[in-house]
Amino acid sequence: MLEYSSPVEIPGWMGKPELTYLYNMVIDAPPDALIVELGAWLGLSTAALYKGMHDRQTVVTVDTWLGQPDLREVDHHEALERDIFLEFLDYMSLIDIHLAWWTSDQVGACYLRMHSVDAASLFQDGSINRAFIDCDHRLVGTDIDVLLPKMAPDGEISGHDLNWGGVKEQVEQRIEITDVIGDIWIAAPIIRK
Repeated sequence: MLEYSSPVEIPGWMGKPELTYLYNMVIDAPPDALIVELGAWLGLSTAALYKGMHDRQTVVTVDTWLGQPDLREVDHHEALERDIFLEFLDYMSLIDIHLAWWTSDQVGACYLRMHSVDAASLFQDGSINRAFIDCDHRLVGTDIDVLLPKMAPDGEISGHDLNWGGVKEQVEQRIEITDVIGDIWIAAPIIRK
């Protein structure tokens, strides 16, 4: 496993082992893989994913950049004060990542500024090789439900905040957790219950 080291300091809620997992998740994916991240915020996790890209891989990060509605007064209060999406773009430019709006023929570092459920409808069934869920913690189960049909037969799905209230229960009702790194849960290969 290659250790990930961020080229710039990006604020966020992940430690080095978690970021190293994300970096290697992309490195170990097929050369033409489609990797989808649900939830980016300022881009700490996104940077690790983008920096792991090689060959003809595509990493699509999906976020509204408005914060989780019930957390806008606390953890995501910045979304009430400034445009988090513009800050995200600034951080990505600092690490020399140039983003494009994702379309089905786009390759490389991409984004979709929308809700995760809406974004999932844009991906073809069986097209996603790796998915990482770290957006609205109350809706992790819904995100898994909409992603499962979109996952490739050898697809891997994982997410953050396993110990956040209700996340573990939502995940375990749908898929089997096979590994945990920090606060990241991993279910690979996809096992439908």
